[in-house]
Amino acid sequence: RNQPENQLKFFAQTQFEEILDEIEEPFTTQDLQHTDNNVKTQIIPYIVNLLQKVDHLQQMKEATEAAIRSLHTEKVEAEATSKSLLKRNDGKTRKLDSALQEIDCLKKELNLLRKENGNLKRLQQSQHSK
Repeated sequence: RNQPENQLKFFAQTQFEEILDEIEEPFTTQDLQHTDNNVKTQIIPYIVNLLQKVDHLQQMKEATEAAIRSLHTEKVEAEATSKSLLKRNDGKTRKLDSALQEIDCLKKELNLLRKENGNLKRLQQSQHSK
């Protein structure tokens, strides 16, 4: 049931780990000693890149949350449909049980009428033979 949700979580986790791998320790202490030059050539672009990746992660998080909400809505709707079908099925089962009981009653009545008919025929025959 939770497979699509788990796949989304796994995808988001994988993306997150890949981005973290990319941003680990990009500068050495020596780089930072030549800060003035590095600020323009490396650090600012690096920070811009980091901000873009954070933004991307935020978008992925929001998309994942939206997908999870959508899956939850589908689950709730499916459960409601299932309950409705079960109720309808239950109602039909009760009607069927009732019809079967009625058939049993009619069979009993028919058997009683047959017995009565047989008794009447015997009575008629006994009157004719007298």
